[in-house]
Amino acid sequence: MFHVFAAGKENCVKFKHEYKTVNVIQKNGIIVDQRRPVKTHCFIVAGENTLGKGVASCDPRDHFEYVKGRKYALKRALIDAGFNKVDRKNVWDAFNSN
Repeated sequence: MFHVFAAGKENCVKFKHEYKTVNVIQKNGIIVDQRRPVKTHCFIVAGENTLGKGVASCDPRDHFEYVKGRKYALKRALIDAGFNKVDRKNVWDAFNSN
């Protein structure tokens, strides 16, 4: 989570990860259940209002990367929020400084 001034107001950008339990076969042949992240949700919030939402998905069998998921979700949330180029740059600068 981080705060940024964009679109004329203070905004909060929040991330949430969604998990799924999958069966994984280990090298010794034993099947175990593992809880893996499969989705990253991004919310751009100003006060009580949600300005934009974005989601990035990953197949449970793939290697999940938190940073990559956050980048994709944030990009989609910025499109949904309809921020102009200057505001999008402010948000990306704040994201990269965290």
